[in-house]
This record gives sequence, structure tokens and C-alpha cells, in this order.
Amino acid sequence: MKRFNNNRFQHISGAVLLILCLIESITALGQQPVNSDTIIKKSIIVNDGFEIKFLDCPGAGYGWYLSTPYDTTVLSIRQTSSEIMEGNYSIGGHYVTTYCFKGLKKRNLSLVYYYKRPWLKDRLFKCKIIIKIK
Repeated sequence: MKRFNNNRFQHISGAVLLILCLIESITALGQQPVNSDTIIKKSIIVNDGFEIKFLDCPGAGYGWYLSTPYDTTVLSIRQTSSEIMEGNYSIGGHYVTTYCFKGLKKRNLSLVYYYKRPWLKDRLFKCKIIIKIK
């Protein structure tokens, strides 16, 4: 009987550990910078906001650029930080650039960012951000 309880405890503790690891990986996934084709959907209320991190490589000339102007009376976008990634050098390294998006009026918006060199037409990646401001 005692052995059965030990096995049961091991199965329960293993399941709890698995769930905790899954939750941690999901949380970490939300904090990863955008570095490929992606679609992000956000629903916020007026005067609320969220952050998105983009992976840039300014030494090679690559960065994320908004494809078209947006209505600044509906949405505020500001860069809050630009930090070099761990293990990279300041020259030629990858940077994580963080932008804060804040809803100012009720409306639905769709923004498109392209990862590219600004002087070339070629685009490597596309990030579409769909925002619903309530």
C-alpha cells in the first residue's frame, strides 16, 4: 500500500511539474520578440495599452517599419526601448526594440510592419497587428 502511494505521488508531482513548465513556456512565448511572419490580435479599452517587441539588426540595415501611416488620434505608438540582445555585440548585433501601443478612441485598426532594409523594396517578413479598441 505504501508503494502505491509513492507511485501515485510521483505521477501527481510529475503532472504538476509538466503543467508548470507548460505555463512558463507559454508566458515566455508571449515575451519573445517578433522575428518572422506573424499576426497579432489585441483587444483593449480606451486609454489602455500593450507592448510589442521586435527583433532588429541595425548593423545590417534591417528593421521593422510600419508600411502605412495610421490615425494618431485613434492610436498612440511610441518606442520605449532598444536593447542589445544578450550575447551580441553593439556593432552588428541584434537589438530588441519595444513599442508601446495605446488606444485613444474606440475603433478597429489594422497595422502592417515589414522587416526590411528601408532603401530596398524587398521585404523579408510581415507582421500584421489587428487592434480592437473598445
